[in-house]
Amino acid sequence: MARHGTYERKTPVVMPVARFYCGGCRTTFSLLPDFAAARRPGSLQEIEDGMAVLAGSRGPWAAARQLFPERDEMSNAIRGLRRAFAAVSAFLAIVATMRPDLFRGCPSELGAMRAALGTETLLVDLRREMAAHLAFLPPPVGFKPPWTGGKFPTGPPNRE
Repeated sequence: MARHGTYERKTPVVMPVARFYCGGCRTTFSLLPDFAAARRPGSLQEIEDGMAVLAGSRGPWAAARQLFPERDEMSNAIRGLRRAFAAVSAFLAIVATMRPDLFRGCPSELGAMRAALGTETLLVDLRREMAAHLAFLPPPVGFKPPWTGGKFPTGPPNRE
């Protein structure tokens, strides 16, 4: 592996993120801090808090109004909430299946899993708990590249 420069992340705080290049799989990767969401702007806690608001509201429109009161146009906010909800729901379903010792009899929903672990920082805690499997888990918590589909991450697709 070799250093491949840095890039600047603007949310949740401005911070430089180190990039590295792996010559074996011919791809680059970033070293994100535990709190930063993968392949999305912002932090895991911001995403989790948004999902909690969405779960407790009457729908995506009401949740978007509550989360982004300064916006006039809500369609992009609603689209982002739906995408984040789908990604987090998929991640929670996978984790509940992989760790039945932690979530036995618990539905794979944010509120129920928070209660099972007794935490308000579920996504950050699960990133630490599932550290050995992050390469195979979907973003925003896991780091599975989008091009791998259901396969193991082995590098960029072969374009031959």
